[in-house]
Amino acid sequence: MERLNKVRNQVAHTFNLDRAALDEILQINDEYYTDFKPKDDRERIRSLRSICDFICGRIVGSIKAAYFMATFDANRTADPKATSR
Repeated sequence: MERLNKVRNQVAHTFNLDRAALDEILQINDEYYTDFKPKDDRERIRSLRSICDFICGRIVGSIKAAYFMATFDANRTADPKATSR
């Protein structure tokens, strides 16, 4: 996550892209780690998009789980019959 943020900040502030740093991120997250060689920027973007989708999905899942657990506990304490079963 730190490496991804570093590349994002570099692009946002300098409008330059360190392809070596990006390729390292993409290689770590690629299914075929040892054979990973992006052909062009389009392939880099495609790979980066899937990493971002995964990270966003994990964040949403964590938020939903935390919300469920918070409301589940609140409902159990509000309904004394639910805990007496």
